[in-house]
Amino acid sequence: MPLILQYWNNLIHTTLSLAREFPSVLTDESIETFIKQSEEEQDKVRTSFLEGMLKRSKLKDKQQWVRITQAMLIRLIDKLYSYTQSKEVDHKIFDLYKILIGHLEDTLNFIRDFFGIYFDYDERVPVTYLIISLKELSSQVKLLQKIVQHYKPYIQALAEIIVNNFNKFCLENKNAVTYNQLAYQKDLMDHLMANKTMASENSISEVLFYFNYNDHDYIAYLKEKLSCLTESLDTTKGKIAALRFEQKKYNQLPKRLIGNLNYCCPR
Repeated sequence: MPLILQYWNNLIHTTLSLAREFPSVLTDESIETFIKQSEEEQDKVRTSFLEGMLKRSKLKDKQQWVRITQAMLIRLIDKLYSYTQSKEVDHKIFDLYKILIGHLEDTLNFIRDFFGIYFDYDERVPVTYLIISLKELSSQVKLLQKIVQHYKPYIQALAEIIVNNFNKFCLENKNAVTYNQLAYQKDLMDHLMANKTMASENSISEVLFYFNYNDHDYIAYLKEKLSCLTESLDTTKGKIAALRFEQKKYNQLPKRLIGNLNYCCPR
């Protein structure tokens, strides 16, 4: 544990942990004291963190300093969040947990905003941020389904593949998702929702190819589409020409250089 986080670490793992067993020790006065001290700690941690960055001249050392601090902040946030899940927690103590989580999140966001080049995007996001993000993503999925309701059946079929993948992501990743994985899903959704993308198969394909969307169901969809195309033609020469034309179209679509659906590369 970096020394700059020692106050929060002791508060969360020792003081508040004991208070969970003996809640009466947390008086209104002590709760207010913890909140005030934690507010002051934010400035102290930022100052100490910046001093630590200045002391480290090598890129590798700066990166290590950022990533260690990042990882420990995430673990402290997750620990506090686990405290909030107790059904017996008093509402005043619950509010204390939420306020402290906010202080930790603000500190983590400060590091990410100003030292993003050193930030580890393959590290998992805090569970508090993940819950909010998955809720937003689920709402967008429902909106996407409404958008395609009156479109042609083949658009609805393609949309169903996309929706199923988003739903799978939201259901299966409630505890551990990296910044890269979450950013991929959010960026993909934003592109699909923009400028009537879902109105045509071509515009949908442009987005999916750009994001290297290697979902198994989508690959099967493309395979079936090509099979139907070749079966509609009588000659081998015609089939080859048609496939080459489709290949040319796909090759001309812009694509991101890194990252795909099932493996998101670091930024």
